[in-house]
Amino acid sequence: MRLSADVGVPLVQAFESCLDPVTGAPGFFKPYRCPAGVLTIGWGHTNHHAPKFAASAVWSQEDCDRAFVADMAVFERHVAAQMGSALIRLSQGQFDALVSWSFNCGGPETSSVWPAARKAAASGQAKDAAAVAERLARWNKANGKVLAGLVRRRKAEGQLFMGDAAGALKTAGAQSRKPLPMPQVLDTPTPGLADAAKRCPIGSALTGAGTAAGTGATVQGVQDKPAPVPEPPPDATLPQPSPPPGYAPFGPPPQAGTAQPAAAPAIPQLDGWTLAGLCLAAAVLVVAGILIIRRRQRLLALDWA
Repeated sequence: MRLSADVGVPLVQAFESCLDPVTGAPGFFKPYRCPAGVLTIGWGHTNHHAPKFAASAVWSQEDCDRAFVADMAVFERHVAAQMGSALIRLSQGQFDALVSWSFNCGGPETSSVWPAARKAAASGQAKDAAAVAERLARWNKANGKVLAGLVRRRKAEGQLFMGDAAGALKTAGAQSRKPLPMPQVLDTPTPGLADAAKRCPIGSALTGAGTAAGTGATVQGVQDKPAPVPEPPPDATLPQPSPPPGYAPFGPPPQAGTAQPAAAPAIPQLDGWTLAGLCLAAAVLVVAGILIIRRRQRLLALDWA
């Protein structure tokens, strides 16, 4: 499955806006620090995924869009892996909601969201979908504080998972809300009494690496430890161009593990007359050589005689 273009993409991009445009150069963007202090550019892209970038980088809108597609592909695969055989039972809206959530917090494999989502997909019952929305809503803190942007995002994802696509887009404020930076570090939700009873003994706090807004942000807590998210195949480094008009876009990177062959030397193309002339010259040289050899042989014969 892929993130839907009519609901999933606008919902994610409503929360992950391209911020910090280059002054005097419409359509170009530079990196910024999110509320959690993570260097970010474009649609929530950071250096936890290729392509890498420096603090002085300048990206065009096309660069931002290409990185967004690559980041979404990572988390589409991640959701598919976590859902397993239950993936085919997910609705498009449920898949989009899980991709958005995973993109924002890393989708740790030990999160209670996954078994709840698999149960909801298998049963198709509204109460099970509501249980997933409740678990998504727990992921609303960064640096120990509940953030309004995270609360709104989790509400939109919950609405989408329960089948209310129009309500989800309205909550997200797609195309109508002033863009704000999305935090790149989230706190792991504290388990409720029921979850704690199921998971006892809880043990010590675990620290793991997840991704927020496609960034691989650190998520700390007790209940969930983010799972490693597979990297996309490219591992290219973006050029660091001067601000426009000296900007140079990055091209498609080579496939990982594939040796890039050296360019073959150009072979000159000869027309028919040129080729015939060369053959004639070669024949003349051969005949001249034969005549010279025979003349020398006659001279040697006379000397011996």
